[in-house]
This record gives sequence, C-alpha cells and structure tokens, in this order.
Amino acid sequence: MASMKESIVTYMTGANSRYKYLSGILIGMYRHGLTHEWQPRDIKLSNGTVLRWRVIRAEPKDIRLLIVRDRDGTLLLNMVLTELLHDLSVAIKAYLSDLHNNVELRATADEVMNKLNRPISQADFQRKCRGYVDNATFDYILANVISS
Repeated sequence: MASMKESIVTYMTGANSRYKYLSGILIGMYRHGLTHEWQPRDIKLSNGTVLRWRVIRAEPKDIRLLIVRDRDGTLLLNMVLTELLHDLSVAIKAYLSDLHNNVELRATADEVMNKLNRPISQADFQRKCRGYVDNATFDYILANVISS
C-alpha cells in the first residue's frame, strides 16, 4: 500500500514535476495542519527561518513566485490558486483512472473506505472532538429525525 506522500508524488508529479520535491512539505504544512490544527502549519527551519504556505493569484506556471522571502525574512511557499486547482484536477483524473484499472489499488481504497465508514460510539466521538460536541447536540439530532 502506497503512503500518502508516495501517492501525492505519483499523481501530482504527473501534473507538475515540482511536487516530487514539495509533496512532503505540503502534507506536513497543509494536510496535517488543517486536519489536526485547523490551519496550515508554519515550519521553523533549522537556521531559524520560518516557512509559511500562502495561496496567491498570479499567472500559472510562474515558477519565480514559488518561494519568496517576505520583508520580515519569512519564506513564503506560494501556491498559485489556478495552477494548484489545475494540478489537483489532473492528479485526481489520473488517480480515478488507476482506481478503475488497478485491482490492488481498488482493494486498498475499499479497505480504507470500510474503516472510515465504521461507526464510533458517541463517547469516542465527543472525546475526539474535545468538547466541541455535547449531549445536547445529539439530543437535538434524535429529536429532529425525519422519517423517509
């Protein structure tokens, strides 16, 4: 089974070769930051410089804008929004094609989806949400069920 980084390298590199080098940074800053902290992470490099993710509007494929130094010394990893969306579209199409044609990949995807679709208990859910969801939320859901 391919790791998330390997999958991103495989599919995103098909859209733009620079993802071969940036995929780990993007996973760490953006995916893990959003998933676990609700915002992309900044990274303090070993020399003390801060690297920050930023989405910008610019001409696609303007590689000069990829990594720039801000006035305060922060390095900005600029992602051109239209280019990022295009690259994601190309990568998703390639992944979907492989998903339909590669039995092993399909089995792995099915296994992951089955794990994600297993229900967890209300108590476990509340523990994972760290107080964002209380019993009143579930009482409301149960009181407002509409039968189909």
